[in-house]
Amino acid sequence: MITLKSSDGEPVEVTEASARISKVIGDKIDAGRGGEAIPLPHVDNKTLKKLIEYCDEHANENSDTDEQKEELKNWDKAFIDELDEDDGSFLFLVLLASSYLKIDGLLDLTYQRVADNSKAKTTEEIRKAFSTIEIELSDKEEEEQQQEEEIRPENV
Repeated sequence: MITLKSSDGEPVEVTEASARISKVIGDKIDAGRGGEAIPLPHVDNKTLKKLIEYCDEHANENSDTDEQKEELKNWDKAFIDELDEDDGSFLFLVLLASSYLKIDGLLDLTYQRVADNSKAKTTEEIRKAFSTIEIELSDKEEEEQQQEEEIRPENV
């Protein structure tokens, strides 16, 4: 078993197969860090447990048949739907953590969901949803942005 230490200081046990789904953690194990707790200063305990849930499912992946592949696809959909409940802020935290830890499959899932959720939103709605920092736009940039939003198919 590999011990990971979240930014909250909480240790979390994970199988090596699950830990290796993350390229960052896999590299640390290869570098001899597997015997001590691997610190993850940018991932809180709640998010880490969700990442491990995904990694556990994919480490135990037996998708040799079409039926097994479909089951894993359905599991992924249910997992991402659960992350996207409420206001989507937890989904965004998982996206950031999967990017930081280089968990490619999960990163693909979360990016796709964020993209799907963002398609019909204005820039202001996206900023509000993800509490992004206000970016000062020149008058010309602001006007161009408004014109682009007006010609979106869903606004026509």
